[in-house]
Amino acid sequence: MFFDFDGTLSDIVNDPDAARPVAGAAEALIQLAAQCPVAVLSGRDLADVTTRLGVPGIWYAGSHGFELTAPDGTHHQNEAAAVAIPVLEQAAAQLRERLGSIPGVVVEHKRFGVAVHYRNAARDRVGDVAAAVRTAGQRDALRVTTGREVIELRPDIDWDKGKTLRWVIEHLRSRTAPRQLPWCRSTWVMTSPTKTRSTPSGPTGCRSWCGTTKMVTGPRRRCSHSTVRRGSPSSPRGWPVS
Repeated sequence: MFFDFDGTLSDIVNDPDAARPVAGAAEALIQLAAQCPVAVLSGRDLADVTTRLGVPGIWYAGSHGFELTAPDGTHHQNEAAAVAIPVLEQAAAQLRERLGSIPGVVVEHKRFGVAVHYRNAARDRVGDVAAAVRTAGQRDALRVTTGREVIELRPDIDWDKGKTLRWVIEHLRSRTAPRQLPWCRSTWVMTSPTKTRSTPSGPTGCRSWCGTTKMVTGPRRRCSHSTVRRGSPSSPRGWPVS
């Protein structure tokens, strides 16, 4: 079982730092982890999502999969992307200085990314925010992606949550007997349908999760893969726990 965090295990909130798991989410993950491998793949920093959720014995992937930890605590990271860490740190500082005068803008520095949130900014300033981030991306050879009220800088490497999901599956299959992988023919992914766009794998919520069964939270949208739908993260129905 693979889960996103924001919009899936947590409701979307105006302040990203205020996001918390919805009632019952942690308990459901603990139950699932006793039955099959469980992973949480988030755009948040790895330390952030790990601390925020606090469920032991599962995989955590942060920064859209550029780094992750296994249930036993083993750390993995994309070494090619790690070269960009100091560049991202500098870009975050420069964007804070440039955008600090715009009310409602939050610059979030992650180890493998810089997310600029403008949900609470005036609509007539969004263009200025986007232009500043795109300029920084072009200057520093970083990839620019957009999402729900956020524009982000990442290492310019062909990697995302979908590729991370497939990496984890192959990692598990190479180290686990087939009879111990009850999900090997049907992998469930729970994600919000309006997550980060402009990724190498195409529109979010579909091709990035190719080859999986998905459970999507949020309003109905078309998707090219097998989909089950829940109304919201806090919906009492639809948690795939037997």
